[in-house]
Amino acid sequence: MNPQDDQELERRLRQLESEVNPPSNSSVSHSRKSTPTNSLGAFWKWYGELSRSGQMIVIAIGVLGGLAIVSAVLRLVMFTIQLAFLAGLLYIIYRLFFNSRRSGR
Repeated sequence: MNPQDDQELERRLRQLESEVNPPSNSSVSHSRKSTPTNSLGAFWKWYGELSRSGQMIVIAIGVLGGLAIVSAVLRLVMFTIQLAFLAGLLYIIYRLFFNSRRSGR
């Protein structure tokens, strides 16, 4: 490659880096930080601007999503209880066979 091509590539690389990573001011970065209260406030503002039917749809999606999460958690708890019960049952069966073999000798 030519030295001129290398210089052109380096110049374009610096230009792209400056576009991707603009110089940051500390005051700008502090004002753009997202906090939970700002996000919640933005959600309520967005929700308030929806039509009545849009609000109902958002509520329905929220309820369905919440029920799906509760269902998944309950299934996980039920699976854990079943697994513990099965482990206890297998342990009892093992102890019965283990003790019966020792007493049979």
